[in-house]
Amino acid sequence: MLIHKESGLLLYHHSVNALDTDDTLITGFLQAIIMFSKGISGDENASESLDFTHENFNIMIQDGEKIRVA
Repeated sequence: MLIHKESGLLLYHHSVNALDTDDTLITGFLQAIIMFSKGISGDENASESLDFTHENFNIMIQDGEKIRVA
């Protein structure tokens, strides 16, 4: 997924499996996790690189200058 870093809007999505997912729900979830982690750390300008597991999914997130890749 390519996600606009500031707004959290999905720019591009390519599914690597046959699961039917709600892209809006996933990007909102990722944006909320990132905003929560920035709130806890107190560093709003920190570069994000997160890895986490949820059920059968491993999600890796890396921030670029203007986009976020998950």
